[in-house]
Amino acid sequence: MATKPRAKIRPLDRLGRWNGSGFDPVVAESVTASNVFVFSHGWGRGIRPTVDAAEGFLRVWDQAAQIPDGRRFDGFYGPLADAITARVPDAAVLAYTWIDESATDDRATSGVRSQVRTTANGQQLAAGIYRALATDVDHRIHLIGFSHGAKVVCVAATLLEPPPAQLTLLDSPEGTLPILGGALNDLSSYLRALSRLGSGDRPSTFVDNYPSLFGIRYGEVPGLGAVVDTVLDPENFPLEAKAPDQPTTMTASASAAHGYSWRWYVETARNPELDVGFGWSPMLPNHAEPPGTQHRQRARDASETPDPMALEVDDEVRTGGFTEDIRTRVKSRLNSARLLSTEGKQVQRGLFWRSRGDLLAVAPLVWQEGPDDATVRVTINRTERGHSSKGWTRHSDQQLAIPLGGALSGPMLVKVELESDEPAAVEWGPVGAIYGIDLPAFAEYRTWIYPLLMAGTATLVTLVAVRLALWRRR
Repeated sequence: MATKPRAKIRPLDRLGRWNGSGFDPVVAESVTASNVFVFSHGWGRGIRPTVDAAEGFLRVWDQAAQIPDGRRFDGFYGPLADAITARVPDAAVLAYTWIDESATDDRATSGVRSQVRTTANGQQLAAGIYRALATDVDHRIHLIGFSHGAKVVCVAATLLEPPPAQLTLLDSPEGTLPILGGALNDLSSYLRALSRLGSGDRPSTFVDNYPSLFGIRYGEVPGLGAVVDTVLDPENFPLEAKAPDQPTTMTASASAAHGYSWRWYVETARNPELDVGFGWSPMLPNHAEPPGTQHRQRARDASETPDPMALEVDDEVRTGGFTEDIRTRVKSRLNSARLLSTEGKQVQRGLFWRSRGDLLAVAPLVWQEGPDDATVRVTINRTERGHSSKGWTRHSDQQLAIPLGGALSGPMLVKVELESDEPAAVEWGPVGAIYGIDLPAFAEYRTWIYPLLMAGTATLVTLVAVRLALWRRR
């Protein structure tokens, strides 16, 4: 049976603005606040039937956006928006919805269907933010993402110029289980694509990370020593259940441990006296400075009640080195601008050589004519890596960043295609500004390749043992 084609949704239409009780549509260039906070949810496990049953486009904050047991996927949106507006009254609080693309059935193995849409939604989030912001205001942006939403905001952070003031990651799926389930975010490469990390006065991005079940410490990874990690332990430091008038109560399950990170972060925003978590945000006029880059919840004597909000510096963790600036290399054979037009050549093919450590290819687009839904689509080695529509930005010129994925160096085949039902023309190129740092081969992948190889070896040994046992019984 043929599947119903998905409606084309403009990036701006995926944003909502907090009004004190819900989210309103966002009009282009309507955000005039200096401080802007943006949230993204993650995998919509179990909500696929609800999305399919909805007429038109379902937003994650719509009343219908819940699975049969009543659980919602925007649980931290309202409480965190309330807490932020109480702390920063003049701030604009925006939410991003991609539940139509992250929604799956309830199987644990379906996470890959959400994961494959994270990069494209990161691009759309960046485009939506550009459209929403007023052009005559200097904005400071804080991106907050939970689970697969951490990948969405991380990709968006690499595309925003100037870079966001802060990037907050709430239990981004990493490690063995997400690998086996196809849900791995693998954010290390994207974090390195941020040219400056830290919380100084210069243009930089303060990155704080809160693993509670599937997450890892990014500060241990080479080149990411400036990331501030706070490891959370839901089992030994439970958060008390909230009263009925306070939403965001947690259910007792693995999903509760996964969701612990955002619940913990919401509490730090609600309680200014804590000076941890949200209290570290450079968006606050008198923010606290984290005492270190590596933290954990402070252990107490057996006679004391564990305090989930009390932290201590984890000096036992060895952090990765910090790379101040990322080198820029140009190794593309598409070294001159090309015109793509519906009245001429609509597809351009070329080749560039990828060096070890390269993360992003960047190319300028200059639209000459066409409708807002005219789209440039980039395919690398038969995999779509990026796309951009004319209506995504306020101006005719765009800067398209293309995540390369993987780690292998060598030649990469590039296809650039113009799609439009009406006359359109765009100048593409020169292609090939590739940002990266020179790392040992597979440096950022060692943490998950080894467990995967171990699991494969164990499976093979088990199969051989079973086969021998059956052979002996004959």
